Amino acid sequence: WIALAVLVASAGVGVIGPARADRASADFFVQRGEKAVRERKWTEALDHFRKAIEEDAQHIGARVGLGEAFFGAGDRAAAIEAWRRAVADAAEVKPFPAAWNDALARTKKRLSEVDASGVALAQMVDKHVERLVGFAERYLTKDPTIAARAARDALRLRPAHPKASSLFEQLGSPPSDWIALFDGRSLAGFDIGPEEKMWTVVDGNMVGDVTTGTIVMMHKKALKGDFDYRIEAKILERREGYAAFVIGGAVKFNTHGTFMAIVNDEIAVREQDGPEEAARKFIFSSAIAKLPTPFDPLQWNTYELQFRGGLFHVLVNGQELLAHERAVGRDDGSVALGIQSIRVAVRKVEALQR
Repeated sequence: WIALAVLVASAGVGVIGPARADRASADFFVQRGEKAVRERKWTEALDHFRKAIEEDAQHIGARVGLGEAFFGAGDRAAAIEAWRRAVADAAEVKPFPAAWNDALARTKKRLSEVDASGVALAQMVDKHVERLVGFAERYLTKDPTIAARAARDALRLRPAHPKASSLFEQLGSPPSDWIALFDGRSLAGFDIGPEEKMWTVVDGNMVGDVTTGTIVMMHKKALKGDFDYRIEAKILERREGYAAFVIGGAVKFNTHGTFMAIVNDEIAVREQDGPEEAARKFIFSSAIAKLPTPFDPLQWNTYELQFRGGLFHVLVNGQELLAHERAVGRDDGSVALGIQSIRVAVRKVEALQR
């Protein structure tokens, strides 16, 4: 299913950089993307512009078009991110092709327009936050749970709001919106398949133990839109060969999703859209010791996959490892856990629907 041998073969090369720029091929995909935008085929347009960026990561027209496609699809945040990236990258492209001048000028104008509307939106958000804080203050003693929820919602919108922060500290943590997918007692909710003995519950932890082959289990609950997954796990024993622990997010059919893998002493992230090797695209790989914040996979660690707007993020122990454009088709799916030649313990599997 996940062909971990292929993952390992690519995991030891360090961070994967962009391929050699092919501007002619990128131009071709940009033209197709622009046609799709005119026809309001937003998903098709996103696919073409992403292919253009794969050919030439500094293609400003592709970045601009990506923003237009995101904006047309209703993802304003991802559109702004793409346009700002285009403006920032333009300063690095030398010589700068004259054919891109118009697109860059339009993008700067678009950014000024959305920034102006952003100011108005920020004012509306500020008013809403003040109402939430006022509500929390009124219900501080009458209904602490309701007050805590209001304070938390205010902090989601304005994380540094002083009154909301003070109220939140007084009230303590309100009930979490995270959904526990593992109850600490059984494997209920997981589609384990025929190799059910490979996953068991021991002392409140979910333990996966496999000596040969690859064993995967996928949770039956699928999320849509924006969502996060959070897993706490540690590797108990590595066997000879390719010892791998894999976490998948937005997974469908076991062969489509975004996957993070700990393979021996390395970490890798990839996209997969089919069982074939050609359907696998590696985004990142590195020796764990060379990360800005290294961690020990043999200890408890928290791994997070976040799918928000036009981006997905990978975090380890709260430190962002990667932020990347969200692949087409990752707007829904489930969480999956895979093991190969390894024994691993998992004590928390949670999901958050945003």
